[in-house]
Amino acid sequence: MNKEKIKRIYCIFLILTIVGYYLIVVPDFHNINIGDLVALISGIIAAFGFCALREARKYVKSYLIIFYLMFIGSLISFIIILPNLVIPQLIVVFYMLMSGLMGVLGQIFITMGYRYIDSAKGSLVSASRIIFGVILGVSIFSDLLTFRIVLGGILILISLVGVSGILDRYMNNRLKKSF
Repeated sequence: MNKEKIKRIYCIFLILTIVGYYLIVVPDFHNINIGDLVALISGIIAAFGFCALREARKYVKSYLIIFYLMFIGSLISFIIILPNLVIPQLIVVFYMLMSGLMGVLGQIFITMGYRYIDSAKGSLVSASRIIFGVILGVSIFSDLLTFRIVLGGILILISLVGVSGILDRYMNNRLKKSF
């Protein structure tokens, strides 16, 4: 989509990430869960979104991208919620506004960050969400932490370290010191 050259090593990291996801989720193909299907579709759409965001960021300022993203999302959400709209208590409104502010700030920083990395790295970095999901699931909801989940998380972390370039910089520094 962006005509960016992707290093072959990124394909290996992508495969590691997919295997890591599989180990964590372990989908049941005999009984397809609608939530898993929606999550898969969401991931596919997000991949196209990363490419589109990367391309848009070349021509448009971050704050304009965020404005239109948030405006359209808010408008669609408002239309959907309008028939059941209930005005909450003032403290709940405050928490909702603070949550929205944190979401907007997070989106601004993500959008600004995608200016500095290519789409392949961006999509792999977004894979870290599942690791945070596992951590929250174990710590808040008392989900079981199995060897399979830990192994899946390790594969995803290996991919994230690989695309970050930390190992390349480390090896380059080691070569410079040896000469």
